[in-house]
Amino acid sequence: MRFSVHRHPANHVICLKTLSRKFHGFSPLTPLLYAESCYFTKALQYTIEGMHSLEIPWFGTFMLSGVLFRIASLPLHVYAERLSAERCHVVNTLNHELIKSKEIILDVCWKHRLQLPRIQYLKFCALSIWTFSSFAIRNVISSETGYPFQGILWFPDLLQPDPYCIIPASVGILGIFNYFAQQRIYIYSSVKLMQIISVCYSLIMIFGIYFMSHLPVVSFFILMNIEIPDSS
Repeated sequence: MRFSVHRHPANHVICLKTLSRKFHGFSPLTPLLYAESCYFTKALQYTIEGMHSLEIPWFGTFMLSGVLFRIASLPLHVYAERLSAERCHVVNTLNHELIKSKEIILDVCWKHRLQLPRIQYLKFCALSIWTFSSFAIRNVISSETGYPFQGILWFPDLLQPDPYCIIPASVGILGIFNYFAQQRIYIYSSVKLMQIISVCYSLIMIFGIYFMSHLPVVSFFILMNIEIPDSS
């Protein structure tokens, strides 16, 4: 009987080693082990050894190989710098257009008298109506006309405060809810400033509930028909 010995190439042995690592499980060192024996690493290794075979010292070999590898990767670096320059140009152009659009918006709003202060002033006019209505209610109550002021539901008298503070608490909670609902709709440039304003507004409404709990119930029926200024 004749026996023959088959010699496997080195690449075949490397593939068998790689497959055996896969069968034995994956470990954190697997990428490093693969990087040691992959084709790209071997090609660079043969290049360095070939340069050293030209009777170049190891120091010169490493220096020359570094320069050659840098030249080989230079097109990628140039292309990346080109993309970076294009991105910077696009960003600067868009920022310039945004600044121009803001100026155009301000000019158009000024021509059509759509300034935010003017809108807010018109809304604050409702406060004066509420103020003078309060004095009118006081005059009606203090007059000797003998009007009946009987209440309904849980408050028996319209001239007395809400005994259970249901109406003042409802007005305060609805005011806070309305304010934060507007924050979801409208976009503001200064986020930190709006956070401070939100905290101050919430504190004002909380203290307002305390003061409203001492007002007569009839005052809230006037508030229901008046639009309270918002921050839009």
